[in-house]
Amino acid sequence: MQDEHRCSFDLVRTEFLEFEHKGDFNEARLVKLRRCECGNKKLSHRVADIGILRKGLTDNPKIEILEGYRDDVLIVLKEALIFASKGEDYYEISLRALTPKLKMQLDPLSLQKNLETFCKQGFIELYYRYRNFGEPELSSVRIYLDQYESLRNFFDIPKKEDQLNNLMQTLQAALIKLDGNEDLRLKKIGAFFKEQSESIENCGRADIIKNGKKLASTQALEKYKYIIKALDEIAFIIKEDRYISFRELSLRVCGETKKLKNYKKELEELLDDIEEFNITDHVPLLFIAGNFGYNCRGYSSCLASMDYTVLTENTVKALEITDIGASKILLIENLTAFEQVVKKGLLGGGDAITIWLSGYPSSRHEMITEKILRFKKIPGYCWCDLDPDGIQIFQTVKNFFDKSNCPLEPILMDVETLKKAFIKLRLTEEDKKKILDLKKTNQSSFQELMDYMLENSVKAEQEVFLDQLRALEISKRAGSSVISPPH
Repeated sequence: MQDEHRCSFDLVRTEFLEFEHKGDFNEARLVKLRRCECGNKKLSHRVADIGILRKGLTDNPKIEILEGYRDDVLIVLKEALIFASKGEDYYEISLRALTPKLKMQLDPLSLQKNLETFCKQGFIELYYRYRNFGEPELSSVRIYLDQYESLRNFFDIPKKEDQLNNLMQTLQAALIKLDGNEDLRLKKIGAFFKEQSESIENCGRADIIKNGKKLASTQALEKYKYIIKALDEIAFIIKEDRYISFRELSLRVCGETKKLKNYKKELEELLDDIEEFNITDHVPLLFIAGNFGYNCRGYSSCLASMDYTVLTENTVKALEITDIGASKILLIENLTAFEQVVKKGLLGGGDAITIWLSGYPSSRHEMITEKILRFKKIPGYCWCDLDPDGIQIFQTVKNFFDKSNCPLEPILMDVETLKKAFIKLRLTEEDKKKILDLKKTNQSSFQELMDYMLENSVKAEQEVFLDQLRALEISKRAGSSVISPPH
């Protein structure tokens, strides 16, 4: 008796086989090979249609697009063109991935008709997949490299050299705007722009590198371009002394609220702390505590009974001071230190209006300080980290008090305090550059501290001193220019 053969199927996807021509369509097929389990005998095969590939007809294209849909069709093909020069002979892009944003504004049938116009002109090829019923469904677009230049010119997409030249102009214009600005954050952005501009000019390319890690490069121009534009916009926001959300930054830079999120990680790594550059993930808030009363939009209130409260910038603008029972203002850089001072009454906080600076102070901090000092001339005390940023923050706050002709003194920001820090951090190269810049601006009250920092390469955060402050009262040492923690 002849052995029984049991058969199975192997599925093999063919690469757009060109079988029988049907007009301007080529059939793409899926071949099913039936083999015996023994692997020796191919018993039969069959072919199933899975789609059709439609090719262009002419060598000299003339573009015609249905009126009213031009911009939407260009969106699809522009996206494809970004990736078209990969080194292969064509680039295939799925419409399923490209068109979700267009579905609410564009009839898919109209989109297909427009793409067929490009197909007939010889720019692209369209692949249609068979469905279980009805006509084949347009699935993907192929753009061939020999048509890439024609499409690029038609869409007015500049060459890479032109894009680099545009970037150079952006960088140089930004450098002119930042020249002479003493804000350390703007100096940091300016130094970065100068480095990138020189690299493009000397090498024809540039990389964004932080701590040995490449964050972006002109080799991937779109990412690089948006990072540069974002930093330029951040510099403008800092100069305007405003805070905005990351989504608003994305809207300003990219024209939509979510696109810049793709590069948020790189921006955060580059800037270390993006919130210090006035970009937040929430509405800018003011944390404040103290014995004072105020009116706001027709309602009266007093903060004396609260640990602290939180005010929005619009509330700060509308607020009118009606009474102040406190004898001083205390401004603190970090939130943990602020909360401990308020809740445990450290640093004489019970007799102070205490404000959290949240890093570099903003317009809302200046506004509330000016309103308090206009109502009652009281001295101020500022406590920041023992690092170059802390010194710069103190100087910014001091400018607020100088405008109101009121004194502001640093507390826990001297050499003796730094020596007593039980946890010290090493200065980074960037810290050292900041200190040298600060020394040039004649920050006389901190010269000794800055010299000690540089000589010993140390800095400290204010939180390490919290346990030493329980018995310290500012009011007992109001005549001292620098208040140190107890021994």
